Amino acid sequence: MQYSQSLEKNLLQFEYTSTQTALVVRGLVDEIKVNLYSAILGYYHSGRLLWEIRKHLGYGQFTKWLNTSEWEYSSATAYKCLLVYKRSRELGIKTEWFGTQLIISLSQLVEILPRKKERIIVQLVEILKAGKKVDKEVISSITSATQPRLKPVDTATNQKAVFSSNEPNHQWSGLRFRSNPEVEIAKALEQYPDVAFFPNCKGRLNTPNGKRNLEPDFLIFYQGKAGILEVDGPFHTSERRVEEQERERYFRNHGIRVVERFDAKRCQQEPELVVQEFLQMMEKMY
Repeated sequence: MQYSQSLEKNLLQFEYTSTQTALVVRGLVDEIKVNLYSAILGYYHSGRLLWEIRKHLGYGQFTKWLNTSEWEYSSATAYKCLLVYKRSRELGIKTEWFGTQLIISLSQLVEILPRKKERIIVQLVEILKAGKKVDKEVISSITSATQPRLKPVDTATNQKAVFSSNEPNHQWSGLRFRSNPEVEIAKALEQYPDVAFFPNCKGRLNTPNGKRNLEPDFLIFYQGKAGILEVDGPFHTSERRVEEQERERYFRNHGIRVVERFDAKRCQQEPELVVQEFLQMMEKMY
C-alpha cells in the first residue's frame, strides 16, 4: 500500500456537491480500507468501489479527489485497483480464481493486465478456464513464447538521436533512456492511465538565435496540459545552471508552464512520489 507523504495533500479537503454524495463516498472509502488488506482480491473489490466513487463524482472531480485527504493512499494505488477491476471484468477473470488458480502477486498481475500485453493475458485466461493453475513460472513461459523470435539490434521506438557506443543505453518497453532513474520515472508514470509521456524526444524550437533542437528527459501530457520533467544526474553541476535556465526558458516561451528538475537519486529511490509531486504542480500551474 502506498501512503501519500505529501503534507499538502493531508491538509486539502474535498468539497462535495451534496451531503448525500459525501456520505456515500466516505462509506465506500471505509470499505476500501478493509479490502486493501486482502491481497489481489482486495484490490479487485477496491477497484469496484473506486469505480462507484468515480461515477458519483465524475471523472474530473475524481482525479482531484485522489489528491485530497479524503483518499489517504497514493493515486497510483487507486489506478492499480481500477486496472485490476476493469481488466478482470473485460477478460472474464473470475473472482474465485484469485488465490486459488491465479497464484501470483499484485505486481505480477498489474504487469500483464495492460492492453499491450493482451496476447499474454488472453492465453492465461484460457488456462484458468481449463481449471489449471497460473503462477509465476506459467507467466514466464507464456511471455517467452509470445516474444518475437527475431529482433533488430535496436528496437527502441521513441524519437531520439542514436546513442554513442560509450553512452549508457537503458531500454524499457521499447523506449530508450540514459539512466536507470529515468526508467523508474517511466514506470511510475505508466501507473497513471490519464498520463501520456514521451521520454528523450527531440523537438524543434525557436530561440533568439534561430531554430534549435532540444531534448527534454520527459515531455508529459496530463489532463490536457503539457509539462517537462528533467532528471538531474551528476553532470548537472552549478556551473551549468545558467545554461539550464536558458533551456527551461525556451520551453516556457512555447507555452510549457511546468518545467521541473528532480535529483536522480530521488528519482531512483522514490519515483512514485516524484511523479505525484510533478502532476500536482501541473494541476496548479494551469
